[in-house]
Parts: sequence; C-alpha cells; structure tokens
Amino acid sequence: MTDSDVPEINPLNPKYRLFIQAWKKMPLALANVIGPHIVKNLG
Repeated sequence: MTDSDVPEINPLNPKYRLFIQAWKKMPLALANVIGPHIVKNLG
C-alpha cells in the first residue's frame, strides 16, 4: 500500500467540508441511524 492509496480523511480537507456542515445540522436520531454505516466504510 502506498501513500496514494490512503484517502485523506481530514476535517480540513475541502472535499469533506460540505459533508461536515450538513452532518452538524442533521437531527440526532438520523445521525445515530446512519452514522455506524458511514464509520464502517471509513476504516
């Protein structure tokens, strides 16, 4: 595995900025339902 194979999952990455802003405004119940599915795919 090289450095180019590892995605840059960083809150400062502009690619994720919109997603993070949307996540912060999402209702807690919805975040609790979809959160584990998203986290499972990050690692």
